[in-house]
Amino acid sequence: MGRLRRALHGEQPRPRRREKGVRYTADHLEEHRPEEDGHHHPQAGHRQARDLRVAFLAYTYGTNGLPEPFPGAIDRIVAANMKKDIRAAKRRADMVVVFLHIGSEYTSEPEPATRDIARYLIRNGAGLVLGSHPHVVRPVEMYKGRYIVYSMGNFISDQNQPMTDLGIMVRANVTKSGGKTSVTALKVIPVFRDRSPGNGGRTFRTVLVDRSLSKHDALISSRTSHAWRTLRAYCKDMFEGYY
Repeated sequence: MGRLRRALHGEQPRPRRREKGVRYTADHLEEHRPEEDGHHHPQAGHRQARDLRVAFLAYTYGTNGLPEPFPGAIDRIVAANMKKDIRAAKRRADMVVVFLHIGSEYTSEPEPATRDIARYLIRNGAGLVLGSHPHVVRPVEMYKGRYIVYSMGNFISDQNQPMTDLGIMVRANVTKSGGKTSVTALKVIPVFRDRSPGNGGRTFRTVLVDRSLSKHDALISSRTSHAWRTLRAYCKDMFEGYY
């Protein structure tokens, strides 16, 4: 079993910086991790650990009305195209992970259309589907023996809507055995977006909820600590069996 780490960076604000911002982000990530997948690259990004090779694809429903910076900058959710891409990626990889940017904002339950698309990806070869866009966390589903995480919430943001200060990281155990590769276990790790005022501005931190509570983080107040405990209870209820 190999060990892989991956960061999702296909979020909607990137087109707001237009072509310069998109290319800068992709080039910066390429420089610091050569196999990182940028939006302007036509092929899937790949990561390899020992004898395990995983391909990563990412698609979005749209750009919140913002213009596409340049042709091919963004991969849209089009069923036929995604099916074709997964099949092509599987020729070079043991497993395909798909990042899906879809779903109504600030709602914790996946819409039927979102479920249909995620399950379509699984039926057509995706080994794991990771969702984003709602800005709040959504449940995990096991479908045909594979995992769908419908939304990982926010990792860092300046939003004030309820539950937008909560996100999850996902730890997946990927096993290759007998010519078959699959996610054999999945765990969610809650994170909290902490904002601390000072020096005329605000400092943003993304903190691990469990670790900060157990180690009595000196930067959190009793009020914040209570809020974190409430969020932790919320996650334990939503992600029962995965937390």
